[in-house]
Parts: sequence; C-alpha cells; structure tokens
Amino acid sequence: MRILSNEKGFTLIEVIAAIIIFSVSLLLFNVYFVNSFSNIKRQDSQLVAMNIARQFAEQWKAGNGTLIDKDGTTLLATSSYKKIAEKESEILGESFLLSNVTLNGITYEPTIVINKLEPLYTIQITVKQAGGDSILATLHTAIANPKKGD
Repeated sequence: MRILSNEKGFTLIEVIAAIIIFSVSLLLFNVYFVNSFSNIKRQDSQLVAMNIARQFAEQWKAGNGTLIDKDGTTLLATSSYKKIAEKESEILGESFLLSNVTLNGITYEPTIVINKLEPLYTIQITVKQAGGDSILATLHTAIANPKKGD
C-alpha cells in the first residue's frame, strides 16, 4: 500500500515555517503601528499647543492680555503698548506663566516673555505640557507702537 506516498499537502515543517514568517511580519507591522500612533499623539499635542499659543498671541495683540507675577500681583491689566511701556523695567526679559489650558484631558502651560525691539515689543509665547520639560510650541509676535504710524 502506497497510500502515504501519493498524498499531497504541506509538511509540518512547512506549516511551522509559514507561521514563523507570518508572526515576524505581524511583529514588524505592530512596531510600525505603535510608532505611528505615538507620532500622531505627539503631533496632535503640538498642534493644540500651537493653537493655544496663537490664541494668547492674538489676545495680547488685541490688548486683552493680563500679566500676573508669581506672588499673584497683577503687573498688567491690559496688554496695550502704553501699559507695557509703563511697566517695562519690571517685565522685559522675564518669563511669566499665563493661565493653564486643559484640552482633551491634557493640561498645557503657556509662558510669555516680552522684549523690546525698538519701536516694537516682541512677545514670545512658549507652550509646554504640564509636568513636562519639552517645548511643544513657540510663537513670536510683536506689538507695534501706535504713535509711529502717525
């Protein structure tokens, strides 16, 4: 009886080799997908941080920014060119925390630094994730002296 020699099919070694190759390819795709998801999450946080920075920049350029120091003292009630000029010696070059913003369960900490670039005041807004050291977004803008355009 030659029944066994006429059978066609896969041997056990071929099946095991196919399973191993399939497993390795799944593992490689898994690493790719995990990295993709972490990159997407990081980029989403950076996008939100940049939008927060833009919001604060527009608020300051419109004159609605407030500046409170670490003691809780209000240094600026409005962010007009004139008010910044009055407090120039106290605020130029110093980093001040703005109000924290929580979006999508993540708290962002924006800070502001005001410098003078005659005849402008430059504003640098930096946004970090609460408890984190890495900067997610940095935005520079300026407030012009309204008298210079006259």
